[in-house]
Amino acid sequence: MILWSTKNVRETAINGMNAVFDHPQPREVLDVVAAWYYDGKKMHHNYVLEQCDIRIGDAGIESRSEVPTSFLIDGNTSTIKVGDMEFIVDHPEDTEHSRATYSDSSLFGNWGYKIIRLNKGGLVAKVDGQESSGTAYFQRVFVNSPGVAPWYWGIFHFENGGELQYFMPYFMGKAFKRDVTYFDGKERHKFRDIEVDRVEGDLPEFRISASDGERSISFIVAPYSHSAWEFVSRPLKLFSPKLVYNEYPATIRDFIFEDKARGIRATGEDTGLGVGNAEHTTGMLL
Repeated sequence: MILWSTKNVRETAINGMNAVFDHPQPREVLDVVAAWYYDGKKMHHNYVLEQCDIRIGDAGIESRSEVPTSFLIDGNTSTIKVGDMEFIVDHPEDTEHSRATYSDSSLFGNWGYKIIRLNKGGLVAKVDGQESSGTAYFQRVFVNSPGVAPWYWGIFHFENGGELQYFMPYFMGKAFKRDVTYFDGKERHKFRDIEVDRVEGDLPEFRISASDGERSISFIVAPYSHSAWEFVSRPLKLFSPKLVYNEYPATIRDFIFEDKARGIRATGEDTGLGVGNAEHTTGMLL
């Protein structure tokens, strides 16, 4: 995972790195690059973590960081570089499923978020001299609010072409948005009232379920590693609010989707392996 970002605050510590933001218009500036990297056996925390000059142009972005990074677009292909690692993404044809999508939500007054995302693109990666293939997910987010609402979120791609996403932000124990979407390769199925249970262990598991009349979905998000980005601020110099993005590369287990009215049922045998990333944020940031 790689992140290019900025914040509309004066100062924030990110995993112990003190970042000072003195730009007048944060939407036109990016100046923090961060990345974690799982090599199949070991998680490399803070593989990249730096505040630096990030050039933004019509073709993409490039960071002048100690580990140089870039995201450059050429037609239907994007090339992402992180040091010696290279990732080439072929954007799929413009279908209802694959095209970039936009959504927004107002949380309170003018507080809220806006997001543009590409749910799935074909990927060829070159890491440590070895080439592999897979899929990629991209998003661009504007958030205008204090970070006071923790959330559960996940995006997963299935071996047989499907896709799974869920999102549940909550405040003081009460969720104010609950949705899970399953794309079976042909049709999108959306539920708006999910339940998320976190089960503790060496790594936590997240058990997701939802039902809507004669439709139901359930699955387990099973992490195999963990990293985190910790943001700490001191707005009043009296206390230090902290927001932690817990990141869990994970697989999907025990997947079941049913639509009894239409006689549709899908399990993990139908979807194939599901791989992606889950987030569980904790704390707050003012």
